[in-house]
Amino acid sequence: MKFSINTYFDDQDGSFVAENYFINGEQVSEEEYDAVIKEFDSVDDEVETCECDECCADCEYNETGECDCPECTILKYVQAIQEMTGGCPGCIEEQLRFFMGDIIDHIVIESECD
Repeated sequence: MKFSINTYFDDQDGSFVAENYFINGEQVSEEEYDAVIKEFDSVDDEVETCECDECCADCEYNETGECDCPECTILKYVQAIQEMTGGCPGCIEEQLRFFMGDIIDHIVIESECD
């Protein structure tokens, strides 16, 4: 869905003239535009937790019935951090993946030095 607002200003003095609101190229009232935007804002952006049978074939369940595979673990941490901070789930997941890569590199390098 494409949302657009065209704002018009007077060429002579730069004063505000009007705004037109569009949804998918069709002009709508400001109230209609705001109502549709509010519907999208109310959509729950929480991270979907993996249902283990879909994420990978190597899922290992712990005593509480949760999966301990790396993919499910990352998603659990993303959800916990997102609930605490309200941050972007995609950005959190990206940073966790970088962090896990750094940790693995550190472990591999350290074990080679021993």
